[in-house]
Amino acid sequence: MNSAGCSALQLLAVKCEQRNWPNHGLYVLCVAKVSISAYRAGLLTKAERNRIIIEAARSDKFKK
Repeated sequence: MNSAGCSALQLLAVKCEQRNWPNHGLYVLCVAKVSISAYRAGLLTKAERNRIIIEAARSDKFKK
């Protein structure tokens, strides 16, 4: 949890999932940035960070 009481997955949901991205690449970029920040803050392990980014890249979210 960060100082606001959010888990890494909650941060991803708020910052990346709830936006209407114009394309899949921007969504994946958001997930990568938030995941890296969460990793640096100690909210995720390196393996968790990598898994989240890979799952986002493989997803169909925001593909047009």
